Amino acid sequence: MTDGTGPEPGEADLQVRPEELTRIGEAARGLGGDLVGKGLGASDSSYTAASTLLGSGLDSGAGLRHTMARFFRKTMDLKEDCDRIDEHLTGTVRSHSALEHDLLGQLRTARAPALPAAGGNPAIDALLRE
Repeated sequence: MTDGTGPEPGEADLQVRPEELTRIGEAARGLGGDLVGKGLGASDSSYTAASTLLGSGLDSGAGLRHTMARFFRKTMDLKEDCDRIDEHLTGTVRSHSALEHDLLGQLRTARAPALPAAGGNPAIDALLRE
């Protein structure tokens, strides 16, 4: 494709740009922060309501308290998952950049004396031009 959505001729077809992975990681980090900051915003009033219900002799107070405890735990689990996604993608970008740099150096070294630039593999030629 040449419309900017796919690989250009001679490029690798399975590719995710580091900027895309970084944006996904940043979005996961932001979501994790929002879960705690906004998602748990109603906790205080819900716990107060649960205490009021229990004080009035209504069993729904115990149910609300139990539900809020589970909601808090699941929210924190999800925040930890978002943090892991961010950390994993950040590490992936770093390690893949280092590996790609190393592999391209090895390709250049191995290819330079053996084959002329013209008539080689188009995908390898595209990588070597980077």
